[in-house]
Amino acid sequence: FEEGMLKLLRTLPKVLKFLPSDKAADARTFMMSFQYWLGGSPENLESLLLMVGQDYVGPVKDAMVGKEKAVMEEPVLLPDKAIWHPVAPDIVFETNDSY
Repeated sequence: FEEGMLKLLRTLPKVLKFLPSDKAADARTFMMSFQYWLGGSPENLESLLLMVGQDYVGPVKDAMVGKEKAVMEEPVLLPDKAIWHPVAPDIVFETNDSY
């Protein structure tokens, strides 16, 4: 079940961007925010807060009137199983050899 949900989570945002924005905006925001959250990197969390802020936080929405929305980076997805090292240049390693 979990693998199927993660597969759906990874592919659905790619499909949703082709639907009319008024029809799929909330669903796309939910799926993208979930991917940013699961990634957990500082870049992902920054993109999450920017995306949610400009769409749902009143004062931020008001400040954005007449301006273009910020374009978020694609979520950095982490492998399901990996070795984590906090100070390595590539923080996550998929195999013992790459570590």
